Amino acid sequence: MTVNTSRSVTRPLGAIALVAGLALGSAAVQAGPASANDGVCGPGDLCLYENTLFGGGRWDDSGYVSDYTSGHKWWGTTRTVQDAASSAKSKYSFWTAYVWEHSFYRGDYVPVPPGGQVSVFADFGMENKASSNNY
Repeated sequence: MTVNTSRSVTRPLGAIALVAGLALGSAAVQAGPASANDGVCGPGDLCLYENTLFGGGRWDDSGYVSDYTSGHKWWGTTRTVQDAASSAKSKYSFWTAYVWEHSFYRGDYVPVPPGGQVSVFADFGMENKASSNNY
């Protein structure tokens, strides 16, 4: 009598390959936010600027940021974005972006309309006060 063991070996190997593939796929999906602050104010981004009228340092991100103190720097520099923004553009198509005075979306805020811009945060009493943002 011949026993076919190839099925019992291939099935677990196939399951392992499937799990490994899902894990790698999951890692690839999670890698997306690492492209935040790529120096390009592109579609879906909120872009902050260090100076009024969109001058100076530039920072961009496409998601909610609850606290700018945790590693958020002006593109290509070591200067933090925390309490240093003076203008903003929203490249998001549907919702208004909100730039908040305090971390975790608290305090005063500047609304940046979809596809719009705010060239002077001081007009909102928010010059150099930005600490978080959401949509």
